[in-house]
Amino acid sequence: TRPERLSKHHDLSEFKCVDDTFTLWLQNSARRYIKSNASMTYVVSDIVENQKQVIAYYTLSATSVQRENLPSNKQRNMPVNIPFTLLGMLAVDHRKGKLGIGRGLVKDAMIRTYEESNIIASAGLFVDAINERAKKWYEEMNFIALPDNTLRLFLGIKDMTKNVIIPRIIDLSKALK
Repeated sequence: TRPERLSKHHDLSEFKCVDDTFTLWLQNSARRYIKSNASMTYVVSDIVENQKQVIAYYTLSATSVQRENLPSNKQRNMPVNIPFTLLGMLAVDHRKGKLGIGRGLVKDAMIRTYEESNIIASAGLFVDAINERAKKWYEEMNFIALPDNTLRLFLGIKDMTKNVIIPRIIDLSKALK
C-alpha cells in the first residue's frame, strides 16, 4: 500500500534503524514537526497485534535553491531562488532492509512532489545524501549531484516526467486511492 501520513495511530516504539539518529528523530521529533508544519512524515507500517507498527518513513518539506547552485544546463528560465521539495529523512527498519522499501519511498516522494507541483510550485525533489554510498544509491534513481556540493542531489520535475517509471507510478497511485 501507499505510504500514509504519520498519525497518532502509528506505533513508533519498535522502529529501529541501523543509524540511531533516524530512530530517535522518528520517535522524538516527527509528530512535533508535523504539528508545526516544519515537515510531513509518511510511513509504511505492518499490522502487528492490531497495531500499525512503522517499518519505514520519509519526510517532505519545502526548500529553495539559488539558481547559480544548479548545473548550468538546469538554470535557464529559472528565478534566482528556485522552489523545490526536500526529501529530508528516509529510513527503513533494520529488520526490513534489502526489500526495496527505500526505493519505494523515494518513488512515492516523487509522486507527491509531482502531484503537488501543480498546486504549489516545485521544480523537483532535493535530497542530502548522508554519505557516498547513499549518493550512489540516489544517482541510480537519476538524481544529479550539485557541482559545489556532491552530497546534495536533485531530480527535476521534467526529469521525473521523462522517466518511464513515473507515469506508471502515478497511474498506480490513482488506483490505490
